[in-house]
Amino acid sequence: MMLVLGFEPYGGHAVNPSQRLAEALDGRRIGGRRVRGDVLPVRYDTLHSRVEALLREHRPSAVVAFGLRPGESAICLERTAFNRNDFDLADNAGARECGAVRTDEPERRTATLPVAHLRAALLRRGIPARISDDAGRFLCNALMYSLLSHAEALEPAPPAGFVHLPYLPEQIATMLGSSRADLANERCPTTVPASMSLELAIRAAETLVEETLGAFA
Repeated sequence: MMLVLGFEPYGGHAVNPSQRLAEALDGRRIGGRRVRGDVLPVRYDTLHSRVEALLREHRPSAVVAFGLRPGESAICLERTAFNRNDFDLADNAGARECGAVRTDEPERRTATLPVAHLRAALLRRGIPARISDDAGRFLCNALMYSLLSHAEALEPAPPAGFVHLPYLPEQIATMLGSSRADLANERCPTTVPASMSLELAIRAAETLVEETLGAFA
């Protein structure tokens, strides 16, 4: 079984592409394996216990977690998670964490997914993708670090990693529609944040699941 994780909406957004993606893949069969999609609350206080419980309950063959990165223009495969919280905004419980993600653990952890192979597979399918060595210091980084830590404790340890997604087009439309310039019928913004359709994001996730399962078959 392949585990796919996403986050609920946060920061005033009505939707989160990672939530839509996890829900779309839940129950599917890809590469001969069942996919379990779960949506995590954007709460730091329950993050570690929820991740540990999911891994121990399902014992997945691999895990891919997804999250939103505002301003991202491509599928972004994260290679490194840092043992550091420095929230630039509050989570959905109002917390602004600062400090270690997990005490007495390494400064950083590296994704155990084959990120270079996965990027190449996405590009072959016409899906823009890049590799990043900085997952930020918010919940996405914390999830990636916690996921790798808990996965390492399992036997066998499932390969795991994290992927950032761009905004959905509907999110950009909502932001543009609520801008004061639009409401005042003034000049429209000259720069519009990047977005990616849910259909393309799902195609990317399907590719990542299939290629990951194939790499570790």
